[in-house]
Amino acid sequence: MADNPKVRDLYETYPFPARTPAAEKPGSLPLTRTDILGKVNHHAFGGRRDFSRGFRALVAGGGTGDSPIFLAAQLRDTDAEIVCVDISEASLAVARQRARARGLEDRIRWIHASLVDAPRLGLGEFDYVSCLGVLHHLADPDAGLRALTQVLAEDGAMGLMVYGRYGRADVYAMQDLMRLVNRDEPDLHAQVANFKDSLRALSPSHLMLRGRSPEVIGSMVGDDANIVDTFLHAQDRAYTVPELYRFVEGAGLSIVNFTNFFRTLRLEYEPEVYFGGAPLNTRLSARATPERQAIGELLHGHMYVHGLYAARPGRAAASFLDPDMVPFFLTGAAAEASQQLVAQGAGEVPLSSRRPFSLAPSTGALACLSRVNSARTLAEIWGDAARALHVPAQELAASAAPDLERFNALNWVCLRHKDTPPPPMLAYPFRGDAAALALPGAAAGAGS
Repeated sequence: MADNPKVRDLYETYPFPARTPAAEKPGSLPLTRTDILGKVNHHAFGGRRDFSRGFRALVAGGGTGDSPIFLAAQLRDTDAEIVCVDISEASLAVARQRARARGLEDRIRWIHASLVDAPRLGLGEFDYVSCLGVLHHLADPDAGLRALTQVLAEDGAMGLMVYGRYGRADVYAMQDLMRLVNRDEPDLHAQVANFKDSLRALSPSHLMLRGRSPEVIGSMVGDDANIVDTFLHAQDRAYTVPELYRFVEGAGLSIVNFTNFFRTLRLEYEPEVYFGGAPLNTRLSARATPERQAIGELLHGHMYVHGLYAARPGRAAASFLDPDMVPFFLTGAAAEASQQLVAQGAGEVPLSSRRPFSLAPSTGALACLSRVNSARTLAEIWGDAARALHVPAQELAASAAPDLERFNALNWVCLRHKDTPPPPMLAYPFRGDAAALALPGAAAGAGS
């Protein structure tokens, strides 16, 4: 399958995402949320992946380097091999400069090629394939995902991000407008200028201005590369949750779990976020997971990307009922939010849907949360908490598991098996990616 030459030209003219190597601090770390190894291990490998030995990762469509650099930084002290493939020489040049500034250039193998050619490049098999924001720009996304599956190890997993159809309705309205405005304008730079003029000309009633906050719109149009990638792209498509299940299954894979790429958290795919304690929520909770998630997407109404982990059928995420799992806080911010919740007993989490989710965990769940220290197993936590509360340990474990699963869906707590070394991301002191907790009377922003 040949690439669309217009897509290749777009990224040669506007390397994406826009990054300025000279302006970056060598000690800074780009964060691609799907590639946080603590999350990858929990969701994609059931908490049992040892990243310290023989780990191979492919970044399919690495752009200007966020994902390969983030993976290489986490895996710096291991023998891991990271391969970055991209169709844009200009983007790869930026990525290499950024990696060089961090002493990571030689830890990454850089290949100028299309991801659809991965099976023919002699790269071998990979334990993890990261493909974020790329498949939806291919002429045939299904063929692209099948190509990546061919280089995925039998026990490997993928981290994927593709566009969400309902949340991009305003974007597609703008794309339609710009195709008409730029019908006789072949120059990309001139097309960008025309977009800026068109944005200023929009009526206040336009979907673009009604559906997003000024801050979000500002981030979308803050640089020319993002304008081109979002509003002037020669080729993209988006997916609903049911379409996404069919897309992934068509490549011989299964969706293990959704995750966040931007602000939309995994929890927001659940109808309980929107119905709360209403009787209808009880009925819907009995539905199959894909159907519940489809309902959650429609209730949210503005999921403009979907992040997920996929693997061959039969893979499951780590379980909060497995006594041999060790819970740990994903970030410092997650630990702080958890400590606040334990102290207060309840709170609200602002979500990307612009509505808060009320947390009122069971006493047992709070007792378990207060005992998380990245070393104790769930069995040890259950036993200690059960003695303190004078209840049977198995009864406490069963009652606490649903709340602990919600904490995971908020990016607070993940699991690793007791025989698996802690994921290397724990050595990096970034704070992002955990949902904030708004206690009664306090103000807090939504999770990143």
